[in-house]
Amino acid sequence: EKGAEVAICDNLELPFRDESFDAVLSLAVVHHFATTERRVGAIRELARILRIGGRVIITVWAMEQRHRRFESQDVLIPWQPPRSKNAAASDEDDDDDFLPPYHAYTEDSTNSSRSAGDGDSSSLSSSSPGETCYSFVRRAIQVKLQ
Repeated sequence: EKGAEVAICDNLELPFRDESFDAVLSLAVVHHFATTERRVGAIRELARILRIGGRVIITVWAMEQRHRRFESQDVLIPWQPPRSKNAAASDEDDDDDFLPPYHAYTEDSTNSSRSAGDGDSSSLSSSSPGETCYSFVRRAIQVKLQ
């Protein structure tokens, strides 16, 4: 589309100034980080580029799904890039599958991630029944000087 700007970035080191956005979307990204520390780091980086009073919306995979049963929270799920309508399917295409890591969230893992951060939990709201979509408002921290 004309006028669209796209950037490919590392979510742990975003190439934007502090407090440069009013809103940030993170759709199906955070659950790809392999450790809690990296997931928390990714969320902190999203907060860093968000202005005070801004909102970040984060979606992640839930472990409790009707159409898929996970054996554990950290899984590898085969993924194949979508084929164009004109491309013919062949056996060679199966080699293109790869296994990106996913961390499927549960209510317990969500609560542990909340406690791992320094943020005020009152700024968090979940907007989906399976707790897979989260919305945060960035607030200023008041520091008392002695």
